[in-house]
Amino acid sequence: MTSEVEIRSSQDELGIGALAAAPVLDSSARHLYKATLVPLRLQVASVGQAIPKLVFLRSLGLDSSEAAEVAARGVQSDAVRDILAALTDDATLSFTAKMPAVAEVPIDHLLSVGRHVVELRREQARIAAKTAESEPSSGAAQLALQRAQIAVKQFEADLAGPKLGLMNLERLEMAPAGIERGELIATIPLAPLEQTAVTQKEWSVQKKEFTSIVTDSLETLSETGVTDNTELSQAATSEQEHSNQFNITGTVKGGIPVI
Repeated sequence: MTSEVEIRSSQDELGIGALAAAPVLDSSARHLYKATLVPLRLQVASVGQAIPKLVFLRSLGLDSSEAAEVAARGVQSDAVRDILAALTDDATLSFTAKMPAVAEVPIDHLLSVGRHVVELRREQARIAAKTAESEPSSGAAQLALQRAQIAVKQFEADLAGPKLGLMNLERLEMAPAGIERGELIATIPLAPLEQTAVTQKEWSVQKKEFTSIVTDSLETLSETGVTDNTELSQAATSEQEHSNQFNITGTVKGGIPVI
């Protein structure tokens, strides 16, 4: 991106605006950093998850008349009827106290309640569009219908799979011969809307030149030569230094006393 900006600025200074800027070749970079999000494939349990179910029922925005009609249409479970009655009650504590009961309600029953609400509000919107004397009442019915549809679709999307995933951070290295090598730097579990900071530290290795100067001094002779500093020579030097650390030398002195 820096090279592209420099090319454009130089062209503007020279007055050559008609020429296209040279494209940036990302594949020619030496190091490429890649992040891949891998979702976890787990089976969603039908029971439990009281908070998503509570959010779904709250997002429907039911009133007492709608709750009574939905309960009379196709609700077979007594627990769902009690939850709908508590949902339309003004006392919030009466509904939050039933959260364990909400967790035990199967997901299919709640989805059927949401679909019944969508059908009911679709009928109400159709009637309001035909008999309404003013546009605000018809618009309110359409907004209520859209609210129920969005709530049902959002609840289905939330239960389609787990929200946790793994963020794989990789680094790819490109060789001149076209060989692509890579390594996995880290794997971080993330939840939706979760933010985290990742710090990576690597040890730096001080490298020598390709050759090193060797001086050999004797009593009457002194020579200076050049040797190759290859990986083999470095390994031999390291092995020699390692073996010298374990060398143990000792001196024993003794004598015979004069008798």
